[in-house]
Formats: sequence, structure tokens, C-alpha cells
Amino acid sequence: MLARIVAAGWRVMGLGYTGDRTGEYDRAALAAAVADYDGAQASAGALRIGAPLSASPYLDVYRWDDTYPQGQPGLGASVDQYRNRTSAEGRPGAT
Repeated sequence: MLARIVAAGWRVMGLGYTGDRTGEYDRAALAAAVADYDGAQASAGALRIGAPLSASPYLDVYRWDDTYPQGQPGLGASVDQYRNRTSAEGRPGAT
């Protein structure tokens, strides 16, 4: 489950980075990667609900330390950065 979350998240980031560099986003591939990420997160959420005492398969924070006592935003924040790029309106500089 964790591997699915991470793999889909990295696909989103790779496609997003490519779009950032070229100015052209592969919206279909990006939408599919975001959907895969969301599906993997939903599966992890279902596990947490169904087995609340189980160890968390994935906590979406980068790290905890004195600088980030609540945890620095993790992979989900990166996916959210590109989530709006899956539609025709989601262009760099669009509001």
C-alpha cells in the first residue's frame, strides 16, 4: 500500500516537474497519476478506519523535529501542487 502511494506521488511530481520545465503539461497522464495517488490514499484511509489500532502505513509528513513540531508537509502537499494542472484551466499563472 505504501509503495502504491509513493509510486503514484512520484509520478505526479515527475510529470509536474516536466510540465514546469517545458510549460506543457500532459494533463491526461497527470490526472491518471493523481487518481492513482488518491486511490492509494483512500485504501490506506480505509485500513485506518477498519483497523484503528494498526500501525499507520503512511503518515503524510516529511519529518518531525524542533523546527516542524507538527511535521513538515509531505508527499501529499507536492501532489496537491499539481492537482489543479489536470484541467484546461490549471495553467501556470492561471488564477
